[in-house]
Formats: sequence, C-alpha cells, structure tokens
Amino acid sequence: MLHKRAIFFDRDGTILVPPAEYLSKPEQVKFYPGVPEAIALLNGRGFRIVVVTNQAAVGRGMISEMDLLRVHNHMKRALAERGAALDAVLYSPYFAGARLAEHRRRADERKPATGLFDEAARRFKLSLKDSFVVGDSPVDIEAAHNIGAQAVLVRTGKGDETERSGGAGADRVTDDAAEAAVWICRQVCDTPLKGKSVLFVLAGRNFQDREYRVTRLALEAWGADVRVAGPARDECVSAEGVRVRPDMTVRSALDASFDAVVFIGGEGARALLACAPCQALARDAYERKKVVAAICIAPSILANAHLLAKRHAVAWHTELSNLRKHGARVVARPVVRDGHVVTAAGPRDAETFADAIRAALRGEKIIEMTVASRAEAS
Repeated sequence: MLHKRAIFFDRDGTILVPPAEYLSKPEQVKFYPGVPEAIALLNGRGFRIVVVTNQAAVGRGMISEMDLLRVHNHMKRALAERGAALDAVLYSPYFAGARLAEHRRRADERKPATGLFDEAARRFKLSLKDSFVVGDSPVDIEAAHNIGAQAVLVRTGKGDETERSGGAGADRVTDDAAEAAVWICRQVCDTPLKGKSVLFVLAGRNFQDREYRVTRLALEAWGADVRVAGPARDECVSAEGVRVRPDMTVRSALDASFDAVVFIGGEGARALLACAPCQALARDAYERKKVVAAICIAPSILANAHLLAKRHAVAWHTELSNLRKHGARVVARPVVRDGHVVTAAGPRDAETFADAIRAALRGEKIIEMTVASRAEAS
C-alpha cells in the first residue's frame, strides 16, 4: 500500500489556546483562529492529521485519563462541526517522575521520543520522512528531527520564546498553524495560482470570518499572493472577534493592480454597499478583465456598481431582490461563475467559492460542483 504523508500537530499552544491551568474540561477547548479551516484544507489535500501531545498532568494525577478523553472527544466534535477531521489524537502521560508506577513506563512515547509517531506510522502506513511536525516548543522540533520529518515552528503558545532562543532548528517559522498549513501545501502540492495576486476587501467590522479564512487559505495554498484592503488602516474585526490588519485601504488599492478582487460578506459588508471606492475598485477590475468575486451580502456591491446586469449571479437571500433590480439573472445555486465574475450565497459555500475563483483565474471552463449542486444538476 502507498505510504502517505501526515501532519503531526502539537496540541496546547499550537492548535489550542492553553488555559491558565491544565486543560481538563471540554468547555476550556478554544482553537486559535484559522485552525479548523487549516485542518480542513489539509484534509482536502489528502494528508493524515494526527495530534501528538505530552500530557504529564495525567501522570502527576492532576487530571484523569477520562477527563483527557472527554476533552479530546469534544475537540474532535468541534472540528467536525467546522468541516475538519482528525485521524487520531495520541498522547503520552508517561514521565520518570509520575505519581503512579504505571505512568513511569514507556518513556519512548513521550516527545521528543518517537514512540507515538511510530504508532501513527504503523496504523496509517505513513512515511515519516515525508511528513511534517507543527509545534511551538523545542520538544516538537526535536521530535521532527528524530523521525526525519520537516519541522514547522509556530509563534503561538511558546513559539515566540522558542524563536527568540534560536528556533530550535526549525525548517520553517510561521505565525500560526494556518500559515503553517499553507506553507506545507506549497511544498508538496500543486500551486496552479503561483504568480497570481489576489486582493480581499473586508468591512471594518463584522465581516464573515469563515468566508474570508477558507477562501484565503485555499487560494494561498494554491500559490496565490494575497493582500487585504479595508475601509481604513485600522484592524478589521470579524463577527467572531478575529482581527485582521489590512495591507492597504480600499482607496489606495485603486492605484494597484491585482489578478482578482474578492469582496467578503457578513453583516458588516452592508457598510460597503454604497462605498464609492469599493465600486470603483470592482469596476476597474471588471473593465480590465480581471476576476471579480463576491460572497454573501457582498454581491450587492457588484450589483450597485452595475456589473451584474444580464449576468448570472447569486447572493445571500436578503440581497437577491437588489441583484434582480440591477438586472442580474439570479441562479438558485450556491456558487455561480459567469465569465470572470464569481458570486456565492454564503459561508457554507466558501470552499466552492474558492474553487470557482481558482478556475476563473486559470481560465478553466468548468469548476467542481458541491454535492448539493450535483444533486440539483442531476
């Protein structure tokens, strides 16, 4: 059987925000921004996703293994609800000073030892030397070296401290797990958008984070260079409280050139519907035959800029009458591409929205359809 690659993620400080004390309750589970979307991206690229974590708190008697299993089951369910899947969560409660004798055995399982990685390799027929380890501590980097994998250090958790002390010999340092996922994809997967530039336009407040993050991660993983524009240079804040510092204002973006301009929705996008620089940016891209894309509420920006007349399009249900008023031919599909104009209905369609943008940038005539649209077409 063909050996596969895996991404081995550390838990606390890498995918989960560590609580003040030991994580022992499901309600303490909190992902760093972009983690579910990053894991879903890697799922889609065919990687096995395995969490490998040292849990000395069990050996010290501070939490029980049952508590730990509840936490991990909740973590897996929370990821699944956002379209992401873990193949396994492997943990080691073992260390020499453990309270119970049974937790002083099997030291070969505790990172940076290779026992848990070897177990995953046997279970999933993995090639460890072709895999990646993502973590925030020197222990994770050393574990990667011990199994011959590439090591990615993230700056979350203890990562800043680890980087300041020399980075422990990591192959790559990234801001977070989401950026790590993009870098990994670019190392081993196709990058059909290499050399393409994409501008995302966000509302200053209450933009839709999933629409932004899923679409951006997919395009970046395919090799696109992504920049962000906001109404001002102040941080844009999603409805979920995630902060994104824009690279430029919408007005200054008028002096630049991009292969695609993508307007992200969410309730905050209503503030952009009458935004003259936004409409000018969309019209300029349209007239230059660049890709113009919008999702959720944002297709109304394109409609108000008179770009959707006689074009097939879709939007969030509250915006359909406005699209029709401006002459759009509304189509009952999650994602609609008409030439170099791409529109989508909402956050659940972000992945297919990204597919359509990629296809438009490459001049492809057909895009992958979601299960729902396949059923509709049949």
